Amino acid sequence: MDAWFQTVDGDAGSKGDITQKFVPATEKVSSWLLAGNGALFNSPATWLLKNYEKKLLSAPPYNYLAERFLAKAKAANNMGNQCNIPSGNLVGLNYLDAIGNCSGTARLNSAPNGDPSVFFIEGDLNITGDVVLKPGDSTIFIVSRDILVESSVNRIDGIYIAGRTFDDVGSGSPTVNVTFEVNGSVLAGNVSLDRVLNAGNSTTPAEKFIFQPKYLVLLNSLLGSAAISWKEVNP
Repeated sequence: MDAWFQTVDGDAGSKGDITQKFVPATEKVSSWLLAGNGALFNSPATWLLKNYEKKLLSAPPYNYLAERFLAKAKAANNMGNQCNIPSGNLVGLNYLDAIGNCSGTARLNSAPNGDPSVFFIEGDLNITGDVVLKPGDSTIFIVSRDILVESSVNRIDGIYIAGRTFDDVGSGSPTVNVTFEVNGSVLAGNVSLDRVLNAGNSTTPAEKFIFQPKYLVLLNSLLGSAAISWKEVNP
């Protein structure tokens, strides 16, 4: 079955290939810019940038942020030895050693509260329930290894950064009834989007990423600093 993904109000990019078997003739993969250094096969966008080799950061996103903020998150130690991330007020920096305390995997079943709440997780993050933020809340998950979203999850809000892979099927079936919606953004070493709709693949994306600038604004007070500069750098 030919399924496809779509990004709305934001850019999509890859250091490698962006390949889809099918996209409706009247639709675009990205309503803004689609950039890549590899093949951009069957991936229409408002603006298309091929053979793009420059870097936006001097290091992968997880490494870049961990170098600057991981020690501060560890010092805060707000999570203790919890393996299930609670939905209470977790404003500020939070740290969870999933490798040492949770057999490698932290679990998220609902949205945390906080403006903003930031989580550094050493290990994997398994998302098992919808993450729908309350108005005014914002969250970012910075994960050293994989972020695995179970296929039963229909929506996640926030910014999700994986040192290795972001996967939207997890241990479940890739066949789903509704579009998986991300209100925010995803950054990862590899993004695996394998969902397929039960019906409507010819007109409806299986995954939809809706960029939310408010997250960057709301998180600026915590992650923003004069030391951070998002710009092109030489390879």
